Amino acid sequence: MYTLVVTDYRTIGNTLEYIGRFLESCSDYVDIVIVDNSDANDGKAYLDENTIAYKSSLFKGLEVYQFKMFGQELCLIDAAGNGGYSKGNNLGAALSDSLFDNPYYIFSNNDIEFLGTFSFARITNIFKKHENIGIVGPKVIAPDGGCQNPRKSKGFISQMILQPYNIMCLGCRLNRWLWNLGDDKRGRCGWVSGSFMIVRRDSFEQINGFDEGVFLYAEEMIISERLRIHGMHTVYEPGLTVVHHHQGAKSNYRLRKQNHISMRYYYGKYCGIREPWLRLSDFCFESAESIYSIKHKVEDRFRVYIDKFESNKIVSHVEPTSQIRKESGGVMHVAKWEKSKEHTWSGTPWNILLALKKKCSVNEREIMLSIPERIALKVWAKLSALLRINDCGFMEHIFMSVRYRNSTLNSLSQAKLVYTEFYGVDVSDIYLYIDCSVDFVKRSMEGGASYVKYLPMQKEGRSWISKRNKKAIDFYDRCQGIFTMSEWLKNDLIENTGIDMNRVHSVGGGCNIDIAKIANQEKSGNKFLFIGKEWNRKNGPLVLEAFKALKCSHADAELHIAGVPKPIEVKDMNGVFWYGILDYDKISDLYNMCDFLVMPSLFEAYGLVFAEALIFGLPCIGANRFAMPEFIQHGENGYLIDSDDSDNLKRYMELAIENRDELCNFVNENRDKYIRKYSWDAVVDRMLNVMRKDGYPHVC
Repeated sequence: MYTLVVTDYRTIGNTLEYIGRFLESCSDYVDIVIVDNSDANDGKAYLDENTIAYKSSLFKGLEVYQFKMFGQELCLIDAAGNGGYSKGNNLGAALSDSLFDNPYYIFSNNDIEFLGTFSFARITNIFKKHENIGIVGPKVIAPDGGCQNPRKSKGFISQMILQPYNIMCLGCRLNRWLWNLGDDKRGRCGWVSGSFMIVRRDSFEQINGFDEGVFLYAEEMIISERLRIHGMHTVYEPGLTVVHHHQGAKSNYRLRKQNHISMRYYYGKYCGIREPWLRLSDFCFESAESIYSIKHKVEDRFRVYIDKFESNKIVSHVEPTSQIRKESGGVMHVAKWEKSKEHTWSGTPWNILLALKKKCSVNEREIMLSIPERIALKVWAKLSALLRINDCGFMEHIFMSVRYRNSTLNSLSQAKLVYTEFYGVDVSDIYLYIDCSVDFVKRSMEGGASYVKYLPMQKEGRSWISKRNKKAIDFYDRCQGIFTMSEWLKNDLIENTGIDMNRVHSVGGGCNIDIAKIANQEKSGNKFLFIGKEWNRKNGPLVLEAFKALKCSHADAELHIAGVPKPIEVKDMNGVFWYGILDYDKISDLYNMCDFLVMPSLFEAYGLVFAEALIFGLPCIGANRFAMPEFIQHGENGYLIDSDDSDNLKRYMELAIENRDELCNFVNENRDKYIRKYSWDAVVDRMLNVMRKDGYPHVC
């Protein structure tokens, strides 16, 4: 009944991976047509390289390859060159007509992600009930949650006169208004995103398919307009959702120019906009590009100044280290403290410092910015925001690097423990302790990961992260060693960042809860605990939804939530108790009262709350990602969920109640191991062992 048409240009491997995901998520049988728009017949080359057997035939003088993959037959047609998105889709639809005779086409990009099972039954009903419906589009969202459907018809002034300045000068701040996003309600709309839309074959043939007068961009606007001319409509169906991973401003002038040309064509041919107005739009586009270019020249000037400042103030003072021997005792501890040392980075540097003092002599150094430097940072923050540079963090790192250099100048060579990278300094004795790397954040942002908004540093902006990453990787490569909280980060640094495995060491993290507060008291077996200051990152809404379903089968179940005030949008619920932010003593009381910890975080660089819960005897439910599997052994001391599905989480909460005795016995039998492993003393012991092996025999 349906044919999936994917037009590919030099990404055939990605396209086949996408088709695999599509077929896995789709509950209906769908025929597949791939249009290879590459100049070098990349599709056939891929089949040959991977020894995939195929049958060859001709269609309209073009080679067609039929092969089996993912349990069904796929068709790939070589378009013999890139004729554009519209021409490629028209070719794929024509091939579908000759092979399958299906009444509906699915035109899709290869960067779509499906949220659970995708069924076309709802879309089929829409087409069958309304013969004047030509296109149906599901809810399409960006990785950050922003909606791309539905769209109202775009006005010429907003799109062609104002939008160029919005994109190039205002950083897309007015997108929602200028894009004319419609209400999130089922029904007719102006058009839907061409990244994933379903088209009725009869309607498609009546208007002769996509308009091949455009090479790229505006295809979905044009086809919807052509359907409207023939009395057919486009409908938005919010009951189905997909994620589109490549949303944002055009990446370079050539692509932005192509988009402008396509939009100009649409407004001129289908909206009756006359040539003088179209010429005005040309002027607006080019003038916005000029302003953008000037802005970047100013930005580059500032960067040159900053680089000179960094080079003159820092690098010029670096002394050769080849003649310095690692012979002085103790460890130098370098930290930039917040107002409260005890609460800086949730107490991590402070607790490490206290543990170090028990083990060896410690040379304390504090990175403290001067008042003029702090004023300069505030001024630079406003200026960089105005210029859309987002480089305030870079200036701060320069000042911090200067302070580090000055504070360690003429000091004896000794192992130095730091918590951030520094620029242009002697790194031969430095050990860096981190829970997340700059490189991981950069890769996640570029890949449009769903958890990006929960990552550290991401608010500093792409340009700053990209620039910082180059210097950070250089620091990682040259420093004496890197201490990571988790095995997950250690593996990421080795496998994805490319750091020498002999210099990356997972040393863990320590708990801040007083284990003397453990009370082995009788528990009711029905109380779940959620602890987290960041409600959304810790997946609090999912926990609440799963608990609501759990109450249907376990009416006496309770959910105790600490660390976060009750969000305004959350309604009161029977059996749910909110505590807000608590001190460690009261958190200990909650651990002693509750039976299970449930916290399937969307992103968790480490997760000391799991360690604390295990020490207090609570089996844990988390997510099978990042560092959480390092704490939770599935089926032994808790459970790991593989999807953010409330029914799935509810099932494991039920299993936890049913298997409480076995889970608790395992946790209690291993309590001493947890206490030894998750203490700051143990973390520091692991650090000192590494330092001694690296040639610092006098660290203790």
